[in-house]
Amino acid sequence: MYVEYRLDSVKQIANMSSEEVVSREVEYLLAETKYVCSLDEKSLAKAKKELNENPRERQAAVDQLREWILQQPHFKCCTDTRFLLMFLRRSAFSQLEARALIENYVAVICTKLAFWGKDIDTHSKSLKSALEVGVLIPLPIPDDEGRRIILNTPGCIKSGKGYTNFDILKATYAIMTYLVQFDEATQVNGIVVIDDQTNVTPKVMTYIGLDNLVKVLSFFMNKYPIRMKGWHFYNAAVVAQTIISALKPFLPQKIQDRMFLYGNNMEDVYKHIPMRLLPREYLPDEYTGPCQGSLSAIQASYKKALNSKAVRDKIWNITSSGMTYDETKKPGDVGPQASFRKLNID
Repeated sequence: MYVEYRLDSVKQIANMSSEEVVSREVEYLLAETKYVCSLDEKSLAKAKKELNENPRERQAAVDQLREWILQQPHFKCCTDTRFLLMFLRRSAFSQLEARALIENYVAVICTKLAFWGKDIDTHSKSLKSALEVGVLIPLPIPDDEGRRIILNTPGCIKSGKGYTNFDILKATYAIMTYLVQFDEATQVNGIVVIDDQTNVTPKVMTYIGLDNLVKVLSFFMNKYPIRMKGWHFYNAAVVAQTIISALKPFLPQKIQDRMFLYGNNMEDVYKHIPMRLLPREYLPDEYTGPCQGSLSAIQASYKKALNSKAVRDKIWNITSSGMTYDETKKPGDVGPQASFRKLNID
């Protein structure tokens, strides 16, 4: 007997304030009770059709993956049901694909990208300063397909403001951990990124480090357990072109096909993302219809959540001693094979 639980539909969420949406997410993130599915009917149908998810087999698949992880001597990671579902869904519930994905994830985060995803403490002074910048802001209301819209504004980064370039990168990881790893609707429906390149200068890119950025984004687009459904570059000038040129060799064709470049005319963006799904700051003065609210209010809600002790502890436990990798302890025998399902995750 399996149990299903439904969170609010997209239409219901659209009537909530950003603070109400974030409060609901925090409550779900910190829930210590037995797992119950939070997908609405539409998302559940998509999970079945596109990700091979069978509600009656879901928990057994999670238990099987968890058991395998606990048997591995060379790496350790979070084994919460929602965390493991992120990898199973990204792998269309193939145990072999999920194992490879999660092992690679832990290995890369613990070694090559430790500057991005390891030892994240949202209570540290420098990371608090980085979160104040608001480089990455998840908008509370998803689109009609249930996809979460994320606004990226690297032009607001400035040196000498109490944070380092790595603090900025860790802040983005903290947001993605909070938003993606424990939000089932986002796991299933994916994300759409609006990359606002306003005020992004060569100086900003030098500060972040183009090499660091390419490493993070190439991993994110290829091996991070997320469904990237759209990447919209607004005000894409020379710096954006440089980033894209550096990234393209590492991006699968399907991601390249989902990239859109615009000038400084928001009318072009509105053709792809309706005004009602944008923050007030990105709308014309004469617009009086519904919107996501103000960026300051949205950012304040997420900042408050990430600064709470409970959320801080959750993220810290996942990214510190709760995630380790030691290549020297990896066994030579990979063990018995598990079921494999053809991927269909576009």
